[in-house]
Amino acid sequence: RLASLLQAAHCYVYPSLAPLGEALPVAPIEAMATGLVPVVYDMTCFDDYLIEGETGYRFDYQSRDAAAALSGVIQKVLGDLESTARLSDNAAKAAGRLGNRDVAEMYLNVFKEALSTDTPA
Repeated sequence: RLASLLQAAHCYVYPSLAPLGEALPVAPIEAMATGLVPVVYDMTCFDDYLIEGETGYRFDYQSRDAAAALSGVIQKVLGDLESTARLSDNAAKAAGRLGNRDVAEMYLNVFKEALSTDTPA
C-alpha cells in the first residue's frame, strides 16, 4: 500500500528536525530512487546528493513561517509538472549513484581526510 501511494506522488517531504542534521538520511535517497522529488529542510546533511532545483528542493525550516515556506515549495512542485518531471529524472539518476559501495567510499574518503588533518592531540 505504501509503495502504491509513493508511486502516485510527485514529491517526498522529509520531516527531519534534527538541529544539526543527520549523518546521511536514507529515506530521501530511497524516495529519489523511485523518481520522487525530495523536499527537505535546509540542512547540510543533504548536500551530498540534493542540488536545489536540480535533484530536489529545500526550504528554510527556521523561518518565521516554516509552514508557509514548505507550502510554497510544494506548490512549486505541483504547479510546474514539466520541471517536476525533469527533477524526478535527475533525482532518480542521482540516487543511482548512491549505492552501498558509493556511500561506503564517501565515508572512507571523509575518514581519510579527517585522519590526514593536522589536529593537536
